[in-house]
Amino acid sequence: RRPPRSTLFPYPTRFRSSVYLDYYGGVIWQGLPILMEDISRIEVIRGPISALYGANAFSGIINIITKSPKESAGTRFIADGGNIHNFRSSLIHGGREGKLGYKFTGSLRNINKWRDKSSNSEKRGIANLKLDYLISGKSSLSFDTGFETGNIEQIILSSILKFDGTTNYAKLNYNYSDLKFQFFWNHGNITSPSFVNYGEDAITKYNTFDTEFYTNLDLGYKNTVTVGGSYRVNTSTSTIFDKRHRQNLLAGFLQHEFRPNEKVITLLGLRFDHHPLVKNNFSPRGSIIFEPVKNHTFRITASQAFRNPSFSDSYLQIPLEPVPLPSPPLPPGLDLNMTIIGNEKLSPEKIETIECGYQTFIKRKLNIKVDLFYNKISDFIGTEGFITREYLRKPVNGELVINPETHQPVPLFMTQSFVNLGSAETRGGEIDIDLLVNSWFRLRGNYSYLDMINNYTFPDFYQMPPKNKFNIICNFSFRNGILIDFMGHYVGSKKWDIDTDNNNIPEKHDTQSFFTVDSRIAYNLPNSNVTLMLLSNNLFNNVHKEYPIAESIGRKFWLRCNIEF
Repeated sequence: RRPPRSTLFPYPTRFRSSVYLDYYGGVIWQGLPILMEDISRIEVIRGPISALYGANAFSGIINIITKSPKESAGTRFIADGGNIHNFRSSLIHGGREGKLGYKFTGSLRNINKWRDKSSNSEKRGIANLKLDYLISGKSSLSFDTGFETGNIEQIILSSILKFDGTTNYAKLNYNYSDLKFQFFWNHGNITSPSFVNYGEDAITKYNTFDTEFYTNLDLGYKNTVTVGGSYRVNTSTSTIFDKRHRQNLLAGFLQHEFRPNEKVITLLGLRFDHHPLVKNNFSPRGSIIFEPVKNHTFRITASQAFRNPSFSDSYLQIPLEPVPLPSPPLPPGLDLNMTIIGNEKLSPEKIETIECGYQTFIKRKLNIKVDLFYNKISDFIGTEGFITREYLRKPVNGELVINPETHQPVPLFMTQSFVNLGSAETRGGEIDIDLLVNSWFRLRGNYSYLDMINNYTFPDFYQMPPKNKFNIICNFSFRNGILIDFMGHYVGSKKWDIDTDNNNIPEKHDTQSFFTVDSRIAYNLPNSNVTLMLLSNNLFNNVHKEYPIAESIGRKFWLRCNIEF
């Protein structure tokens, strides 16, 4: 019996249109051009996986797979609204005419702020089009395109900023048997207030052009090889960069699968990545999967991964608000000028990991997964202290002017840049339980423990993630068309070393542990294609913060109507 591939190792759906923003160094999850109702499934690959997915697959991959035109046949309209002026309306229409499939999705959404319920923190619209064509029994072609426009609030440095703009994408896929090709394009034109609360708005335009291919080769003797490569071009122009920049990235990967018998699978993978600034990186990964007894599977994995410096890390140039120098004792009208600048000589952040896992299926009703892990992270990218570049000098002889109060030279211009700071070690484990109690009741739960040794937030090494997290999910499905779901969510306390007042000096902050309950009650109206839902987040109004300068989160209710025709 073959262990379930999707739970043990990746590559059945290796292609993806990356939503990682190279210029920013992260993902804006609220800005994804995806409807929840259009999601077919979500694959989560935990642990470093740069061996297949390259830079920035640092701690895992989340692969969101949307529905095909066939799965979306017909028309579906969704509308919902709730407290603090939240509303959303969405439309999905799809079908197939012979070999041609088509699907359209669109949505409008508004979410108001917790701290100011009269103004929005998110207001956006999205539209997507998907076409697929079955050329023959072995080959197919698909095309996706779409855009997202509006505004979304994000926390940058020590400020909550509203990003306003439009992002576009296009993706073309061609499959011939085991040979896969993909081309995608991402574009953005985004405006936000200054990251440092001084100066003009930050206006950024970026483009990503990416071409990829891979194929599976059956070598016989129970050996399968997956080989592929990619070429990516990133360009970005921004008022917070020193000039327009372009990066060409080249990569190739190889993965070998060997099945000596029905109980053992071995995987060895290696990827090569070339980046114009950090040059060459090699990312190895190896796994052994062993099923000594039916429905009892063990796994051990070792791997390395990396994260390239973002455009912001490398090319940033932001002047800070000038600081008037004291007069007296110094001459009047003097300012200390400061600028944050990027560093093109940064090394990529790196992670090395070892993972062990166990999974069992019992009587087709109980699924248990246990994972243990150890990670060693190095070359964290952070900010250094300010460095003086220019001092005040006497106009006559050029001698340094000494401040009579501090007895030190008087700085006129200082810079702060990014450096590779230090390292960290994490160890912990996770357990997932999924129990189908009977035909109408399903119970799921998971718990994770994480312990970290912090050697990167100088000078106090105070910052720590939560040690404990757990979720409990109950699903009830009754014959009268009523569905009831409850989810309990616990997150332990956290410690932070962050700057909260834009003085570039980190302070110690704590966010307390919290437990919330979400709920959903759905009813399918008899003899109709209409479903009504009552949903809640934080049902018992446990007001809490998840980040020191973030909003306090309270209770949210909303009604939803889903119509299919």
